[in-house]
Amino acid sequence: MRQRLTQPRSRPQSGRRGHGHDSRLPIGRSFNRLGKYLAISTAGAIATIVIGTFLLQPLGVEGRTQDAANRIWWIAKHPSLEVRPTCKDTGYYHRRSPDNADAIDYYHQSRDDEYIYTNTYDGKRQTAWVEYGWGTHGKNGDTISWDFAHKENIKLLCVTNGLAKNIQAYRDTGTIKTVQIRGCGATPRMQDLKEFTDTSSDAWENPQEIDMSCTTDKLIFDISAIYPAQDRNNVDEVGISEVTFWG
Repeated sequence: MRQRLTQPRSRPQSGRRGHGHDSRLPIGRSFNRLGKYLAISTAGAIATIVIGTFLLQPLGVEGRTQDAANRIWWIAKHPSLEVRPTCKDTGYYHRRSPDNADAIDYYHQSRDDEYIYTNTYDGKRQTAWVEYGWGTHGKNGDTISWDFAHKENIKLLCVTNGLAKNIQAYRDTGTIKTVQIRGCGATPRMQDLKEFTDTSSDAWENPQEIDMSCTTDKLIFDISAIYPAQDRNNVDEVGISEVTFWG
């Protein structure tokens, strides 16, 4: 019987076919590892901030830690260094609430307090301070002021101009044209506000922004010029629905 001859098989070398013992990695795989490393590092940094915020709360430093976290998130969303928080997106700013307000006069109608000056910081656009007799109170008479319990760092004012509870109320009441702001630095600041004659959009009910940079415990608005009411022959009533203070 003829014996079948077989070729002896050699044992395969260890390692993947085509690579052998070459330890060098392709460039693509190196970048893939680098990407994973950066993703893990970023996630770790964010986790550290979040965990640190909660762990440091008992130590009484949660405010500063939260501020840092908020700033990081804000910068991530707005890479441009020129972008600042706005009334639509106050970002890492905190609202600074007054303890009290004062004015020389306010309009009395069905209720004694219906248009009182404290309405300007109650968080409601539908309420307002309305001054009666604008221009008849003498020098610095057309004034409203806000007092804070201690000095606050104010960086942004959001002013809802006029009586903005509805379109007709807005058109029936005067709005501020020019205001002198006192209490923020040694020199008073003149600031113009807009009037919205086209009330088909919602611009009239949205706050107008005033960028600030000061530390104070009292801010004063001296109203030096107004826009008269649009639908009434009324030149001596002017309103402010809301002012919010941010810093």
